[in-house]
Amino acid sequence: MVRDNWVRSLGLDCDGSLFVDIDTGIRLYDLCLDHPLPEAVGLRPEELMRGENRPLYNRFLTTLNEIAGIMFGSIYDEGREFRDGDVVVDAGARIGTFSAKVSAAVGHNGKVIAVEPEPRNFRLLCKNIEFNRLRNVIPVRKMLWSEAREVGLLLSGNVSAHSAYCDSFYGSTGEAIPAAAETLDGILEGLEIAHVDFVKMDIEGSEVEALKGMAKTLHPGVELAVAAYHPVNGILTHNVLLPQLERLGFQTACREGIIRARGGNIE
Repeated sequence: MVRDNWVRSLGLDCDGSLFVDIDTGIRLYDLCLDHPLPEAVGLRPEELMRGENRPLYNRFLTTLNEIAGIMFGSIYDEGREFRDGDVVVDAGARIGTFSAKVSAAVGHNGKVIAVEPEPRNFRLLCKNIEFNRLRNVIPVRKMLWSEAREVGLLLSGNVSAHSAYCDSFYGSTGEAIPAAAETLDGILEGLEIAHVDFVKMDIEGSEVEALKGMAKTLHPGVELAVAAYHPVNGILTHNVLLPQLERLGFQTACREGIIRARGGNIE
């Protein structure tokens, strides 16, 4: 259960981004205004309730729901205890909420590889890494895919739903930008990382292609948490991923569209 009163303060930074201070000592910045401000300002809840601030209020609620679900609700890690030295992949990192949560747990000997392709989200991911001094988090501006290539990223009105796929589920605005795509194996090889302990993926349908580029990553003992409720060509991706992972020797479970898997026997 998400606990109450975990928001210590909130406000707008000079670049127009909304910030939320969490009682764990983390501050997270998110997209908000499309124009800069003369100076950073604090916000009071009653200000958000005014009619002219409705867009800000909606952005605030969206951000808080995301932070609460990831930071306190454990939608990806389901209470898993990360240990000092663990190497974690946060694919679909967005502003880095999951990365920030895991960073302290894996310690100076661990690493978090935060993968995010959309440029505005990536800018805020880097800002959150810098502000919170998450020195073990490595930001990577790439889309996970089955091969290294350029992929069209369809932008959504929902900042967490940019996708390579056209479906009303993703709320596409009709605008697309080119995104550099890479396999997870290729990204890790470039970073000289030979072993990963945990992979979280929430990548808006690209999880099917991404799995094809993870042969080296899927070693025995690795754990996966994959948001697989996304439609691709009319099929929800858990219907594709579950049998594929089971054929690879993984023990799997799927609840509310999140696949959790452990093991793996790649030949």
